[in-house]
Amino acid sequence: MNALEQTKAALGPVTNEDPLAQAIRHSFNGVKELREENARLAEIATVHEKRADLLAAELAMTKEALVNSQRECKRVDRFNVELVTQLNNVKGIIGDCFTHAEQAQYLPHPVPPAPPAESEEEIPKFLAKGPAVGNKPDQ
Repeated sequence: MNALEQTKAALGPVTNEDPLAQAIRHSFNGVKELREENARLAEIATVHEKRADLLAAELAMTKEALVNSQRECKRVDRFNVELVTQLNNVKGIIGDCFTHAEQAQYLPHPVPPAPPAESEEEIPKFLAKGPAVGNKPDQ
């Protein structure tokens, strides 16, 4: 089969038209189909571009949420470490109190000093030193 026969087979049934006119019509139909396919693919590409923009925005928000979550997690971890440290200090103090209380029960209890006897009237300090110079009884 030579090139002319292939062209005739591709063009369809032979009519009274010139084979060149048929080839031109066939070319125009091919260009029309290519333009329609191009428009359809352009619409699909537009949809995909919009979807890609939405996904990029969603990815950015997700990354920001992840960074915020990590920051919050670190803050909570620092707080937990501080809290555990303080609770360990309280535990140590309570343990020391119990140890001291256990040891204190075996120690002799000190007797508190007796309170001073209360006199009815307090003697002023200047009289407590003794009699004055001019008040000696043997003179």
